[in-house]
Amino acid sequence: MADFTGQESVQPIRAYVGLGDLSPEEQAQLAVDELDNMGGFDRSVLNVAMSTGRGWLNENQVQALEYMWAGDTATVTIQYSYLPSWVSYLAAGHQAPEAATALFEAVYAHWNTLPEDERPRLVVSGESLGSFGSESVFNSAQDLANRTDGGLYVGPAGMNPNWQTFVENRDEDSPAFLPTYNQGSDIRFSADGSAWPGNKTWQPPRIGYLQHDNDPVTWFDASLTLSKPDWLRASQRGPHIPDQMIWIPGVTMIQVGIDQLYALDTPGQGHNFAQEPAVAWASILPPYGWTAEDTERLTTLLGQEITD
Repeated sequence: MADFTGQESVQPIRAYVGLGDLSPEEQAQLAVDELDNMGGFDRSVLNVAMSTGRGWLNENQVQALEYMWAGDTATVTIQYSYLPSWVSYLAAGHQAPEAATALFEAVYAHWNTLPEDERPRLVVSGESLGSFGSESVFNSAQDLANRTDGGLYVGPAGMNPNWQTFVENRDEDSPAFLPTYNQGSDIRFSADGSAWPGNKTWQPPRIGYLQHDNDPVTWFDASLTLSKPDWLRASQRGPHIPDQMIWIPGVTMIQVGIDQLYALDTPGQGHNFAQEPAVAWASILPPYGWTAEDTERLTTLLGQEITD
């Protein structure tokens, strides 16, 4: 890490608690205790991440912050299922929100006991079903802004409660696949992690959604059965949605459901975000002095670590 940063670095902290026979609250308290014992609350950035169904976290999403902040970070998560995300949601959709709420509230309670000038920057993150769980902790954009110092949600799932609100109540001149909400004052969306459309200054804490216009995980929703979605309308259609794709009652929902099986096949498309989370974090929570050249070096490094 020091070779990348060119400065003195520290070993990043990661706290993870598996499922076992513990309740979400017991897991969360164990995670906080572990985090505290390792000095996680003494770091500059504390990332409360929510995993997908089997307990997986996007390595690029975690490592990006670690490299950007020279290891002065801590990441904490808990596992809530042994099942793939789609099975976990169908079998027990309550598990992700319950686990995410237990974890965040336990971390937040301890974080609140610290002197204000000694608290780490508290951020939230999650991908796919992990974003669904993490989102469910907060009841509004204001709640997110009041209790965090930023957040990144990658490949949000179609059932995400806040995401649905932001997209449905988007500014009139913005499309569903890349919406602006409240002119981008606090919540923003990006297709690549680099461009974040908005007409107002994006004030911290910045909450970002990284989503692709052709991600079936994002667009799969029961409403597809009976109504044509905005993202398939001519004026709302993203550049990667083929003109040949049309809405057919019942059929389109099955089609998008099947597409999820192949959603990870192409880097930078569908549900495969490659190194884009690193680019996104560089806009959401960059350390002082971070440059575009640093972001390019980081994405190159993360890409090499995956292929090596």
